[in-house]
Amino acid sequence: MRIRLILIVTALLLSPAISAAHHSGDKDEAARTALASLLEDFLYKAIYGERAIHARFWHDDLVYTSSRGTRTDKASILANMSEDAPSIEPAQIFSGEQVRISVRGDMAIVAFQLVATPNPKAEVPAENRVLYYNTGTFVYENNEWRAIAWQATRIPE
Repeated sequence: MRIRLILIVTALLLSPAISAAHHSGDKDEAARTALASLLEDFLYKAIYGERAIHARFWHDDLVYTSSRGTRTDKASILANMSEDAPSIEPAQIFSGEQVRISVRGDMAIVAFQLVATPNPKAEVPAENRVLYYNTGTFVYENNEWRAIAWQATRIPE
């Protein structure tokens, strides 16, 4: 009887922790889904130079290290864009492959291979299938994910 009582009390005490872990898993899965969707949308729209998609994607405190080894921030990225999207088709289309998303509370790491393929609609020929490793650190603030750090590295042939 005494052992049964101890087991019942233990189960009652652990129940909130088990429930929280289960809900945390649901929250992490929802975050991974939201981040995957955000990344896909960004890669699709960013090639058109839409300022709005960059303004939404990047955090105000962004540190971006390019594949050429240059550092920039959100203000510099946005300063090089006009409010209107360009009227010409971009030479390349970007997509992400082997996407890995790791969520840690209000922070997440998104690592993937960025693939650039020629745009069949483009008037200008482009390189065929250029690959980059990209790693982005995202922070969840004000009910949205934003990239606060980014690293791009060209994958050697």
